[in-house]
Amino acid sequence: MLVGASLTELVGFEVIGPRGRIVVTAVAFGSFSALFLPKARAGLTARRVVFASTSLVAIAVIAPPAGSHDIWSYAMYGRLVSVHHVSPYTHVPGNFVRDPFLHLVARGWRHTGSVYGPAFAAVSAIGTALTGSSELATRLFFQLLEAAALAAALLVVWRRTRDPVALAFIALNPGLIVAVNGGHNDILVGLALLAGTLMLADGHPRRAGSVLAAGALVKLVAMLPLVALVLWTWRRRGSRPSIEAGATACIVVVVAYLASGRTDALGPLLHASKQHSRSSLWQLATQWLARPIGLTQSVLFRIEGDAALVVVATFVVVVVFWMTRSGSSTVYEASTGVIVAVTAVLAFLFAGAYILPWYSAWALMPVALVWNSRLAALAAGQAALISAAYAAPLVFGAVLSTYAQDLVPAVLLGALAYLAWSAGHDRLRCPMRVRRRCEPDRVVAAGPNPAP
Repeated sequence: MLVGASLTELVGFEVIGPRGRIVVTAVAFGSFSALFLPKARAGLTARRVVFASTSLVAIAVIAPPAGSHDIWSYAMYGRLVSVHHVSPYTHVPGNFVRDPFLHLVARGWRHTGSVYGPAFAAVSAIGTALTGSSELATRLFFQLLEAAALAAALLVVWRRTRDPVALAFIALNPGLIVAVNGGHNDILVGLALLAGTLMLADGHPRRAGSVLAAGALVKLVAMLPLVALVLWTWRRRGSRPSIEAGATACIVVVVAYLASGRTDALGPLLHASKQHSRSSLWQLATQWLARPIGLTQSVLFRIEGDAALVVVATFVVVVVFWMTRSGSSTVYEASTGVIVAVTAVLAFLFAGAYILPWYSAWALMPVALVWNSRLAALAAGQAALISAAYAAPLVFGAVLSTYAQDLVPAVLLGALAYLAWSAGHDRLRCPMRVRRRCEPDRVVAAGPNPAP
């Protein structure tokens, strides 16, 4: 049922219409959740998971992107470098009206510079230089890039856990399959966070800093879990490894941005940070506080964007200190690192002002290592919730509008509070059924030799 629903969503996106997309999205995520029930997961084997995942990913790559035009923005930004020989940070796609890819870019992004980091700008430039003016080849380049990143994540998870259920959490996740179809670079960010967290936990701070920095050079938001991990390392292992990881990452990021145009490379990103999405937590403030006051949309979004950054940053710092306070559990360091990193990411996904479905990949990939935890349940729930909100346009009906703009933000607010409470009581690592503090034998291990 999971495979059928996912394939229907990819292949029949336009045919099934908004109502059909809502149904198949619900069926896909519902079937995915059912895989982790005790009876269902007993039948999961690595061979079955890989076979089903390979089928899904193959269709995701073959099928044209459904529901998003981001892949064509990637292509156009790459062509600004490889074809037009200008910076994607100081020029916009709309400046090149004769470019054969411009009509494929969403209208709202034709006059915005690249909001992606220098590493992804370089990859996009190389890719578009190789694919030339072929739409098919260009599309396949970005889709195959994300498929390869997903495969790399599966390899890391399998080598770490030898657990087919952990594999299934990534390999069969409808949100990640859709991200491959759209060629979304968020899978690259998730892979960097997964690998960097494990390197840091295993005692390789410089390598970890470099890998985490690579993720930030795709999307700068990866600096948030990086900061959380550096704080965790400092609190657990002292100043030297935390300084090594943090300094390495900062040097890599700063040098890359200096080489890419200094502050010019940050300009489009700062501009985009003031945007607001339909189902963010801040939709509540928009409807119940700001609009009655009479604030203009530009002022409203700017205030909410700044407030979101303050809330998320404060939340992450406080939660990391809670989780590393004296007496807090220290078992399975790799698992604890994953908990810290994903908690930071979820804080952004719950409280950020601009959130899209494929952003969930940032959390879903590393949290697979602790798939039986409350944190994993929160991450999977957020992915399902936000995917359903974007399954159809708001004009489709009042019910969807109420769900996307009222119910989802309210649930996100509750989830943020629950995340804080669980972190403060050291329960994020616990399975949902555990009502008290986790015992060591109930913790899901993420080390090379997991507990039986």
